Amino acid sequence: MVDNTADVSVVIPVYNGAAHVRHAIESAQAQSGVLLDIICVNDGSTDGTLEILNNCALTDERIRVISQENQGLSGARNTGISAAKGRYLVFLDADDGWVFDGLKSLVNFADTKSLDMLLFDANLIVDDNVSTELAASYANFYTRTNSHEAVLTGAELAVQLLQEEGYNPNAGLYLIKRSYLTDQRLRFRLGFIHEDSAFTFSALVNASRTSHLKLPFFERRLRQGSIITSSKMESTALGYFAALVDMSATLNQANVSSELRTELDLLVRAVQIHAADAIAKLPERFVSALPELISSPLAPALLRAVQQTALISRQEAEIADLKEQNQVLSAMVTSALNSRTYRVGRLLISPLSIARRFFS
Repeated sequence: MVDNTADVSVVIPVYNGAAHVRHAIESAQAQSGVLLDIICVNDGSTDGTLEILNNCALTDERIRVISQENQGLSGARNTGISAAKGRYLVFLDADDGWVFDGLKSLVNFADTKSLDMLLFDANLIVDDNVSTELAASYANFYTRTNSHEAVLTGAELAVQLLQEEGYNPNAGLYLIKRSYLTDQRLRFRLGFIHEDSAFTFSALVNASRTSHLKLPFFERRLRQGSIITSSKMESTALGYFAALVDMSATLNQANVSSELRTELDLLVRAVQIHAADAIAKLPERFVSALPELISSPLAPALLRAVQQTALISRQEAEIADLKEQNQVLSAMVTSALNSRTYRVGRLLISPLSIARRFFS
């Protein structure tokens, strides 16, 4: 039985994760030197997930299993947050894991520095059925170039990481003080993918004490059929637009300097570009309904901004296409002018041209 003295609550949301969840649980169980509260949220699984979870719980009193009707990743994580009892909280998806016995080091560092949030890094594990191109695009996505062990506000740390191209919203890369989560009333928005973008942005921007350890503790699995590899364009557009709305609201209310606000706005604009790219591929009837699906007074104005971004992107793509066509035509003309056929033709035509001018 877990009590309120646990050091870390590990929230493991699971939907049809029978193939991988045991590895995730075992990687959590292998952590030593910390008192664990392992919360497995069965999110309406229809495979053998629940049986695996219950069997694990029978042999380890640190494991709790909560079953609910399917609410998606956000709903499962929110259930775990509400049930958590540890001083810190960390998310571990069912198809991921922890590489080594390092959670104690993270907790000790966070305690020593009195942190609200501690960031760490990940190694990428690529399944065999993932394309080479997709794997290459994520090759360095979960590692940062530098370590940031000094205590910074979350806004300062986010800006530093952004400037170093090391900002990553993946919720599995953060150890978060539970009292800070509670005070900020932080939860994931229900019913949307890309939920990490708004959650971690809000968590960081409002945090007073944060640091980052260049420690590849997390093992991120890239597999075919996961959310990041199989999302439909409608879900992608809706998820990015919801993230844009929430991140804009967070930044509007944030108590940060104008310099930091300007830099943080770059993160918001990046999500706006992602939303525009997705929306540009969808029918107008779907796009026009987006503000009705996102309950926020910011939604109508942000949709207009996204549509304008999409228009500019289309125009830039058309210009680039025209330039490419022009280069192809220019190359064809140059090739024709340099061809033997053209040179022979000129030799034949030139005397006739001279004769016409002479006798005209």
